[in-house]
Amino acid sequence: MRKLFVLMLLGLWPAFADAAQVSVRLIHATVAGQAKPETELTADTPRLQKAFGYSDYRILSRQNVAMGEGEIRQFELLQKFALRLKLLRASGAGYLMRCEMLHGDKSLMETTVTITSGSSYFITGPEYDKGQLLISVAVK
Repeated sequence: MRKLFVLMLLGLWPAFADAAQVSVRLIHATVAGQAKPETELTADTPRLQKAFGYSDYRILSRQNVAMGEGEIRQFELLQKFALRLKLLRASGAGYLMRCEMLHGDKSLMETTVTITSGSSYFITGPEYDKGQLLISVAVK
């Protein structure tokens, strides 16, 4: 029985090898004047300030999943907004992903991006509560 279990695990190994750990964060950007950024966003804050012009960034939600090549996952965000991701190709250096932003059933934006392992790709979302929503997709 133990040998059978080991053989089953070995059969699944290619799926685990191609799996990517995907993290999707919903971030609220404002000019509220908070004292310091959230610890998780400290490294990204200068880049975000330069790209988007806001001074403060707060994480509203975080979702982490493992994805294999060819797998499609949808992440519900806020107010009928969702992000649909498809992992097209996984390699040690980077991940080719198809990203689609949705509002209800309507597709708002589609793009294909290469995300380097350990880095984040940011998508500009709608205006929200005296600021703007940003979606961060990170893969490792």
